[in-house]
Amino acid sequence: MLKQDSWLEYALILSIFTLLLQVFGPSFVDWWHLPRPGSVGVDRLPEEFYEANSTRAISPRYVCSLPPNYTKADTWPLVVYLHGAGERGNDPQTLVPRGQFLTSSIPQEFPAIVLVPQCASERSWQPADVADLVETACRDYQIDLDRVYLVGSSMGGYGTWATAAEHPELFAAIMPICGGHDAKHVTALVEMPIWAFHGAKDEVVPVEQTTGVVEAIRAEGGNPKLTIYAEAGHDILRQVYETQELWHWLFEQGLSARSVCQHEETVSPSEHQD
Repeated sequence: MLKQDSWLEYALILSIFTLLLQVFGPSFVDWWHLPRPGSVGVDRLPEEFYEANSTRAISPRYVCSLPPNYTKADTWPLVVYLHGAGERGNDPQTLVPRGQFLTSSIPQEFPAIVLVPQCASERSWQPADVADLVETACRDYQIDLDRVYLVGSSMGGYGTWATAAEHPELFAAIMPICGGHDAKHVTALVEMPIWAFHGAKDEVVPVEQTTGVVEAIRAEGGNPKLTIYAEAGHDILRQVYETQELWHWLFEQGLSARSVCQHEETVSPSEHQD
C-alpha cells in the first residue's frame, strides 16, 4: 500500500501535468499539424490579417501543402483553391483530404505550394479577403509572385471569378469550376488566362452561369478556354483534376508573359472543348 504522502505526490504531479497540458497542449497540437516539406498541414493566419480590411469571411486556420523539396532558398508557384458552400466552417481538418487530393493530382514535375483556406460559416468568398490571404501567404512562404493561380469550385468558382475580376494583378491564371460571375463586369478578365469548367447537366449551378461569362469575355476580345462535360452534373472536380494537359497549361502561365500565353490553345480530345 502506498503511503498517504506518496498519493499526495502523485496527485500533485498529475495536477501539474494536467495544467501543462491545458496551457501548452493547443500550441503543441498546432505545431504538430504545421505544413512541412512533402506534407499537407494546417497553419494559422496572423492577427494582423483581421486588423486591416478583412470582413472575417475567412476562418483563422487554413490547409497548406509544401513541395517535398521546399526550401527558402528558392521560390515556388502557388495554387489557391476555394471550396464550395458545403465545406464552410472553422475546422480545417475537414479540408485536409481536399488539400491532399489536389496536391496528388498535380504532376510531380510541377512542384507547387497549395493553399486551401476555409470560408466561415454562413459567409461567402469575399475578393478583398482572398486577395489579403494571397498577399499574406506571399510574405509567409517563398512564392514566385509571377506564378500565383486561383482555382475554385461551386461557391469557390464564383469566388474565383469575382476575386480575379477585382484583383487581376495578383493571378497568372484562374480555373473556375461550375461557378459564375456578372457578365456585365468582365473587362478586367479580358487579358486573364482562364480555363473554365462546367457540367452540362449541373442542377445546382446551371451551365449558363459559366457559358454566359465566357461569352461576355470573348465579346470584349478575350480568349478564355472552356470545357463542358456533356454528361456530368455538379461534381466534376475529379474529371477536372485528371485532365493532365490542364496542369501543363496552368503552370505555363506567368504574369510577365500574360499577353503571349493567353493565346495558347490546349484541346482535350475526350471532351467538348469550346
